[in-house]
Amino acid sequence: MRVRFLHAADLHLDSPFRGLLDVHAELPAVLADATLKAFTRLVDLALTERVDFVALSGDLYDRDDRSLRARLHLQRETQRLHDADIRTFIVHGNHDPLAHDPGGLHFAPSVKVFSSQWEEICVPARQGGVSYRVQGVSFLEAVETKNLARAFSRQSDEPTIGLLHTNVGGDTTGHANYAPCTLDDLGAAQLDYWALGHVHTRAEYRLSPRGMAVYPGNLQGRHARELGPRGAVLVTIDPAGQGHHHVSTRFVPLDCVRWHFCDVSLQGLTTLDAVTETCLAHLRDRVSDDSEANLVRVRCSGRTALHGQLQAVDAISSLHESWQRELSAHRIWLESIENVTRPELDIERIRETDGLLQGLATYCLHGVPAAELDSLLDDEVLKTLDARLKSVGLSSLRETAPATAQDAAWRAIELVAQEDA
Repeated sequence: MRVRFLHAADLHLDSPFRGLLDVHAELPAVLADATLKAFTRLVDLALTERVDFVALSGDLYDRDDRSLRARLHLQRETQRLHDADIRTFIVHGNHDPLAHDPGGLHFAPSVKVFSSQWEEICVPARQGGVSYRVQGVSFLEAVETKNLARAFSRQSDEPTIGLLHTNVGGDTTGHANYAPCTLDDLGAAQLDYWALGHVHTRAEYRLSPRGMAVYPGNLQGRHARELGPRGAVLVTIDPAGQGHHHVSTRFVPLDCVRWHFCDVSLQGLTTLDAVTETCLAHLRDRVSDDSEANLVRVRCSGRTALHGQLQAVDAISSLHESWQRELSAHRIWLESIENVTRPELDIERIRETDGLLQGLATYCLHGVPAAELDSLLDDEVLKTLDARLKSVGLSSLRETAPATAQDAAWRAIELVAQEDA
């Protein structure tokens, strides 16, 4: 006597991986099919789990690339759900607004696409199950500025789910502020579960006085900022009597291609062979090869005597080519290698000397806040350092955030040390 369903969002079916097909000509065709295959995996999971329905919370396509291939794939896969007596509920978002639908294809009868006006669908109980309600509203145009959440409200004691493409809390970090709302708006509707879309990072919120709201994240990561497992949320709603229901969730990875970021310290390494050995071991240990392809952005950091060699014009590209030959067998592909190493410096010896760098070395060693630099360095010294920093495009120490100031301080010491050498 429960309701079980899968919640996914931001499918972006048949949209490309940014820049990778040109950079990695040797990558298999899995890149081109990844978003489609991830959706097939979602449907396979729905069939295996025998869920009641699948909720898709917007951005099924990209507005500029609503390909026929993607539309046919969605039609075929939702037909598979229909044939298994599993419903599909869909709302559209900013990348696939209703006004941009070219038409011409029809879905199975069990597929409900919500219009741009709030609706509620009442689904009667099947044998051994319970009745439930699903509410939803789609974007008509790409830019939706209204608070659509305020149209939702509980209509009965039955388990109630709301589908909405929205930006909760006005977080504009990488996401446009479309259909903005607050957690209080969601809580006021008193739904049991909000199936949200738009934000590509997975997040769950417990609401007051009841229910929860979930961003499942996108189904398949498509660039280096969409790291880690991507997939859908399996939701179970158990009626607890007197109109109250217990909601539980389980995230299920469904991606075919996975993005990783690896920061590898080269601190103390003295040979390029050691660099290669360290980085390859790190990648093999940290990146699982259970995905069809793993795309990795590597950052080499730390203070090393090899800094100068790694700064050479062709050094990183040569390492990239060499490492890739070793990693392909593990289905690991290097998206990029970034060198942020620094030269080795005897900072303690520098701190013991008199002159320009003494106070700055203390700052680097002990993490003194940037605001307290005046206690270590007199104004003339700071002016001299700032001039040298700005000559290489770095900010004034007193104008930067603490982490950036720390890096700028190290860079200042390097510059002065090089000049004094």
